[in-house]
Amino acid sequence: MVAPPKLWQKLCMELLTRYILKKYLVAAAGIAFLLCFLGWLIQLLRAVDLVTNKGQGISAMIYQSFLSIPDILNIVLFLCVALGVSRTVRGLQLSKEIFPIYAGVGLRPLFRSWTIFICLSIFASLSLAHFIVPTAKYHIAVQSDQINADLVANSSRPGRFTQVAPGLTMMIRERAPDGTGLGFFIYDTRDPLRSQTIVAEESQLAQVDDVLTVRLKRGAIQYYTYANGKMSGLEFETYSLALADITDSNSASSVLSNSLQLLMRGSADGLSAREQYSLHLRNAGALYVFTMGLLAFFMVSRPNTMRGKSRVSVDFVVLSIAVVVKVVGTGVEQFVFSSPALAPLVYVPALLPLLVVLPLALRQGLLRRPPKLGGAT
Repeated sequence: MVAPPKLWQKLCMELLTRYILKKYLVAAAGIAFLLCFLGWLIQLLRAVDLVTNKGQGISAMIYQSFLSIPDILNIVLFLCVALGVSRTVRGLQLSKEIFPIYAGVGLRPLFRSWTIFICLSIFASLSLAHFIVPTAKYHIAVQSDQINADLVANSSRPGRFTQVAPGLTMMIRERAPDGTGLGFFIYDTRDPLRSQTIVAEESQLAQVDDVLTVRLKRGAIQYYTYANGKMSGLEFETYSLALADITDSNSASSVLSNSLQLLMRGSADGLSAREQYSLHLRNAGALYVFTMGLLAFFMVSRPNTMRGKSRVSVDFVVLSIAVVVKVVGTGVEQFVFSSPALAPLVYVPALLPLLVVLPLALRQGLLRRPPKLGGAT
């Protein structure tokens, strides 16, 4: 029993769609792996400071560098998608597979597989930007705070003045068996307008609302103003000094939450200008994925006999356009950062590839239906 022609055509389209989709995914995944590996090596070299200057082990260095991979992938995903599309279709042309596909069913399996691939890529981009990257950054900040806490704890050796940071000297007289510092002293000259001296009978490391602090008991703060040479001060029973103020670190509290938490909090208290800007920026990444993927598709989807071989690689053209668009986008992001009311402008650079897509599609005739083969006999 022979299946009807329409059923055969439908089965062929489904098989071709899955076949091309697999090629899209493999090509994009290979490029993403290479770029993420190079980015991870750079982050690994930057994290060497944890071992050489902060007394941490190799595991802390590797852990922090791995946490940076989601952010790297989020940055290069639009480029991986565009190059994955161009390399896949060009590969079909070089292997001559695209000619029977185009002659038989036209661009439909190519476009269907591209649509599925772009939808998956957009979902990945939104997941990275809105949830995975903020979570990874939070864990990086938490680890940095813990490392800084260890640094302060290790540097405050009893009876020894230690320079914790430039312009900041710290000392404790002795340490109790439970780890409490006795006889705390700190001298801070980082402020160009005044210096401050803090003394306390006891000091302990504590965490309050995800903020690491040095909790002081029974002490005093003395300020010296350079301009008028006057001194002022106050006494306290308890005083919490944020560890970020001591070590100049970015605490976990400074990291923006994932988008769901931001929206839940914003529904009650409203979003700040910084939070609104961050949400727009996270959405813009998915738009880059769509427009660059669409540009790459229209640049290579027209069958090419390869007789007049171009001297310029299509991949190079796609890469060049992606770099230019991203540079423009980075400039707009920096401009909008200082003017949060203009946050929607971050979408404009992501739309620039569309200025090339429509003329390219019209010139190559990609919007016309392909001719049917085999007339009536």
